[in-house]
Amino acid sequence: MALSPRVPQELLDKIVDDLHDDIKALGCCALTSRLLLSRSQTHMFSSIIISTRREAARHRSRMDANPRLWGYVRRLTFLVFFHVKSEGSGTDVSHILRNATSLQTLFVGSTYADVSWSTIPEDIRDALFHAFCSPSLSTLHISYVSSLPASLFGLKVHLNYFSLKAQGLCDDLIDLGSADLSGMSAHTLEISSQGSDDQTLLSIIAHPNSFSCRVKKLILRNIGNTKSLAIPMIKAAMYSLETILILQYSSLQGCSMDLPGWAELNFNLMPYLRRLEMHFIMNIFSPETLHESAITVVHKIVDYLTVNISVLRIKQINIRLVPWWLYTESFSPGWHHIMDIVCAVSHWSMLDEVLETRAISAEFNIAFELGMYKGNEGLEYGSLGSAAEWQGEIHVIRRAWEEKIHARMPLASRGGVLITKVVPDE
Repeated sequence: MALSPRVPQELLDKIVDDLHDDIKALGCCALTSRLLLSRSQTHMFSSIIISTRREAARHRSRMDANPRLWGYVRRLTFLVFFHVKSEGSGTDVSHILRNATSLQTLFVGSTYADVSWSTIPEDIRDALFHAFCSPSLSTLHISYVSSLPASLFGLKVHLNYFSLKAQGLCDDLIDLGSADLSGMSAHTLEISSQGSDDQTLLSIIAHPNSFSCRVKKLILRNIGNTKSLAIPMIKAAMYSLETILILQYSSLQGCSMDLPGWAELNFNLMPYLRRLEMHFIMNIFSPETLHESAITVVHKIVDYLTVNISVLRIKQINIRLVPWWLYTESFSPGWHHIMDIVCAVSHWSMLDEVLETRAISAEFNIAFELGMYKGNEGLEYGSLGSAAEWQGEIHVIRRAWEEKIHARMPLASRGGVLITKVVPDE
């Protein structure tokens, strides 16, 4: 069926674009008219997820039948499923990696379990290195892949965002000390480590021409063994860093919020550092656990700001508290209840005094944010279950949070350095 030529193609494209996350509707559009086909396919095939051999074969068959589709692939998620080598098992995956020439985002690894690089067939390993070096690639996620080759960091790769959940590296370079690692760069690095031996990664971080010395935004997910990487990474990027974001998990069993070496850092020597963010994720099982978690978090904030006075020389500090409700039938909190518990902690006055007594520059300000965690079904709190309710209540919550924080910290409030925000947190 042909649509009227009086309808501008730009308008048809806009209609299809508005349906970009509705695969069923896009499929209907693609079958309705040739005028809608190409635009629909750009969204339908923009993201591919491969988690089984069957999915890999199906995607390859479809793309090879219509080679134009290869150019539409922008995001590829490869959930590594090769735990044993078998003849020909990687052909379809390597074919996809080599033919998706417009790839912008690549996710490699597992979302929950360790996968060894050595279990990935050789043809796929070669194809992955080929994809890493693609000029169009801007975002790379490597998650829970152990024994990554150190030679990865010697590739000519230029990324806007590099997320590395390290599980230990394999030093496959003849002489790491003399290796040329200048070809790799990443504007933003998100790093965490679950490995017990990060010596090779530490050597790469400390390398004089490693990508680490060119990072502008550093995201530290302080779980597992990340604390051993945090300070070396900050020191390596000292003369390029503009933003540091530390993600802390205050209620995770066995998770320490300490960063050994924090007191020795001199933030005055970081010429471009303008922003420090600390996000504290607080698991909630009951009012009592929330209260205990809030005490721990506020006390830890005081520690961070007092053991290293140069921190307060950073122009912008953002502290985000993210209550993460773990559902129980006996406890279904509302946001006002959450705020009452968090703000009842007496340690806020200690923090207020710290900010008032330290020599703070005229450009300094500190923001206290309430992060409203959003789950797959909307907000994970009984009082705000849908997007419509979220939009209706957010203004009220923002005003209440502002009043409570300013009341708990009158000295910082009068000094004009205090900012409050309420933000959605994914």
